[in-house]
Amino acid sequence: MGKKTLSQSMAQLLKKPLQRAWIARLVAKLIDFFVLLLFSFFFFPLGMFLGIVYLSIGDSLGMGQSLGKKMMGMRVIRTEDGEKCEWKQAVVRNLPMTAPLMLFVIPILGWLVGGILFLAFTLIEIYLFTTFKSRQRLGDMMAETTVVICGQKPEKFETPETSWFHATSASPCEN
Repeated sequence: MGKKTLSQSMAQLLKKPLQRAWIARLVAKLIDFFVLLLFSFFFFPLGMFLGIVYLSIGDSLGMGQSLGKKMMGMRVIRTEDGEKCEWKQAVVRNLPMTAPLMLFVIPILGWLVGGILFLAFTLIEIYLFTTFKSRQRLGDMMAETTVVICGQKPEKFETPETSWFHATSASPCEN
């Protein structure tokens, strides 16, 4: 038996839907982080702020697509009704990634704490994505969103009776 080439290994890996979805979402996120790096490099320190703003609201642009998701043929939708992600949901959805990045503007201590938090949130997101049947990450659960392939009708989701984003006039804390 000869050694497998990298393309043969990738082809075998991509036959499995979970790995295909995970890799596509990872590539989309890496493209979005590349945009952040470009902003940061060319327009530092303001560029870092602009890049974090882009990461925060990018999933609400166009049809619920950041640049990375658009290039990978995916979009973010609300689990409540299947419509595109709103900007408030995009901000909440991306908090596990953007909150630690905001600390990176603080030299040394911010880099250390931000790096540790970023790693911790990334591990939590990977665990949740690979564990739950819905394939939602922490940010998706917080914002009541999910990622779908463009043109694909999403499955019916079980959603809570109350939503963070479409609250009724009655407060859930009132007796």
